[in-house]
Amino acid sequence: MEPELKLRMNPDTIGRYVSNRWGTTKAKVTNESHETQTVLIVVTPPGAGSLQYAKKFTVPGRSIVEAMWPVRLGQTNSATGDFEYLLFPNGAEDGLIRRREDDGSVPAYSAIVEPNSSFGMTGILYDADEPAAHLDPTFQMLRVMSYSQRKDQSVASIRPVDLSVHGECLEPYDHLTLTSSALLDYPDAIECIQAWLQRGGRLWIRLDRTGMDTAHSILGDALPLSLVDECTTNDIVLTLNSEYSHEMFPTREVERTFDEPIRYVRVVPHGGEAIWNIDGWPVAIRAPVGRGTVVITTVEASAFILPHKPMRQGAPEFQLIPSAEFIEDTLFQGRPKPVLRQNVVAEQAAGIIGFQIPSRRTAIGLTLCFPGLLLGIGLWLQRREQGERLVLVLPMLAVFVALPAIALGALGRRVASKTAVETAFVQSVPGTKRLASDGFVSVFNFGANELHLSATNGTIAEENVDQTNRNYRRLVWTGIDACHWEGLDSPDGIETFSVRSLETLERPLSATATFDEFGVVGKLESGGLTKIADLIMAGLSPDRMRLRLESGTEFRGRPQDVLAVGDFSGSTLVSDQQRRRAEVYAAVFGSTERNDEFPDAPCLLFWAQANRQMLDRGDSNTRQERSLLVAQPLRMERPLLESRITIPSPLLPLRTMPDADGTGLSAVFNNGRRQWFSAEPGSRSFMEFQIPSVCLPFEVDTAELALFIRAGSRTVSVFAGSFETQTEVCRLESPLGAHSILIPVDLVRESCRGGALYVSLTVSDLEKSLRPVNASETQNDYWEISRMGLTLKGKRTAEVP
Repeated sequence: MEPELKLRMNPDTIGRYVSNRWGTTKAKVTNESHETQTVLIVVTPPGAGSLQYAKKFTVPGRSIVEAMWPVRLGQTNSATGDFEYLLFPNGAEDGLIRRREDDGSVPAYSAIVEPNSSFGMTGILYDADEPAAHLDPTFQMLRVMSYSQRKDQSVASIRPVDLSVHGECLEPYDHLTLTSSALLDYPDAIECIQAWLQRGGRLWIRLDRTGMDTAHSILGDALPLSLVDECTTNDIVLTLNSEYSHEMFPTREVERTFDEPIRYVRVVPHGGEAIWNIDGWPVAIRAPVGRGTVVITTVEASAFILPHKPMRQGAPEFQLIPSAEFIEDTLFQGRPKPVLRQNVVAEQAAGIIGFQIPSRRTAIGLTLCFPGLLLGIGLWLQRREQGERLVLVLPMLAVFVALPAIALGALGRRVASKTAVETAFVQSVPGTKRLASDGFVSVFNFGANELHLSATNGTIAEENVDQTNRNYRRLVWTGIDACHWEGLDSPDGIETFSVRSLETLERPLSATATFDEFGVVGKLESGGLTKIADLIMAGLSPDRMRLRLESGTEFRGRPQDVLAVGDFSGSTLVSDQQRRRAEVYAAVFGSTERNDEFPDAPCLLFWAQANRQMLDRGDSNTRQERSLLVAQPLRMERPLLESRITIPSPLLPLRTMPDADGTGLSAVFNNGRRQWFSAEPGSRSFMEFQIPSVCLPFEVDTAELALFIRAGSRTVSVFAGSFETQTEVCRLESPLGAHSILIPVDLVRESCRGGALYVSLTVSDLEKSLRPVNASETQNDYWEISRMGLTLKGKRTAEVP
């Protein structure tokens, strides 16, 4: 008789899920026998259709074993979901459903589910022994921000022990707050948070509660901090970052008085962006980490909230201090969209494989060929009064039409071998060797059979939910980081799967650059990645620059290497590989699906060969390739003092803004998307080009503006000067194409010393005589700027602290 195994299934310790996102489940198995037994537990999450997620493990005799593993929900419209599960002793499916006593249904457990996948949950990770008096202000501030953004005050409580080695347990969350000082005792939890943050999470670290060591363990070199001291006070004056817009944030200082002294930590950040300061010390700092963002506060949370009488039922009894919306907007942004697009990567993989599914035109042509030929031959035979021969012609015609389809299939089978092509995107984090590398794998095969995909490093190939597919497909975990799919069909052709993975490098990636007489020069540390190629430098400007890699590690870029609009190779002769990579670059920078800026800081983008394959196709005859698109933040260093330098346009970001008269903020340029738009009426745009801080104070020698514009039958005037006064430097009549405009340095010398160059551009209305008389006439009266870039030459004139 089979010894009894007792199973208790629950949601993971966090116990919250979101539709169409990953989470984890938890099982506790009791083995009452004296023999070690193997068990297989299969879970079907809500909305998953025929997708199942299983764990196979051993349970020693007379013991209890707990196990957690990832599961992915499908779309569900209910606030609660039922997770059906099955237990199979001996580790093999025997077809029996082991139900609970007095229950004839399939066993299931329930959990809370957020149906809207666009709204992740808000959580706070704290120590179990933290006093309520310390936690209350944090909860209050989170509820205020959450209610403002989502009309929901829900905040889930998490302890460090709740997090597992599987980073998927945090995927239901978009926002996480840390107050735990004991997190260092849980290395798995730290790795989990790091992976979640790199994939786009929004993290708030209360440094006054966690301590410096906890913050450093999570952030590393992404935001180095130096501790100065700690102090307490009853009275504080919060001062807003002076660079923030006065129009958007009119309140620049906030005075607070507390009955009991509050504590704050004085730190010196070596990076990031200070939001609020107290006596010159930053107490709220923002910094990007991978694709995520971290906000560090060094003062009690009560400093940022005020008591408030709610105007409606269910609203919080607190509110943020004036001009604190920037913290709220930073923490409660949605998760960023993927950088890589599946259709573009799949086309790239098809080019590598040498096989493509026949186009729609080919399929339609072959389909219509038979009836077309049959009709033509039938009419010809009827005219010759030989219609009876159609009986003989019909099968011959069918074979004739089928030959091209057979030839296409044979050609594809002969040219393309069994192949698995992985393409992943890596957003590097300074000082970090373990990086999220999510992307896609395209698998090509001929002959319908089961597809074997496995991994031994925690990598997951995601199978999409298909409610019409009733064949069970199962992801089985056989270890902490080992899993494989069972039941995947392998139809003829290419099938593409999303992939979640973590890349472990030999050394952290790094890139440093400075300016010399000719442009940008720097050094790239590849971290052990090989075959570095197709380097592009991108910043906060719409321009991008091709970089030339010299000596394997050193790179250089000059103004003539700035890429034309829509060009990502910079050469007329390109290989097939360069062409495919250029198409991926174009999709990355041209995506209209993302709301976040990319990149949000100067960086290098390059292609590299990965150190190892993340997935095993399960066939020794399968050709496997894995390439990475890496985005590496660029650390700018000061150029030599008094040496002539050239600053190319990609490192001179521009934005439109109101001038001294309050006009000039133009709709023809979107500051967030860094994109120009066409317009019909005339317009005036006032623009600020920002000089890199490492070059200040900057003494300009030459300033050249590159303008590519189409404005037929219009007058375009270019002005330059100070913020208060602009002088016309160029007038163009019916401009069409590229124009190079030299700006007199006397007009901009003083503003360049302060770190900015101001340019305004005026486009006239179309003359009335050129407008169509009849409203029904079609005429393109729009004008458009394709590119505006600035190149500066000069020198850094003094050392600054």
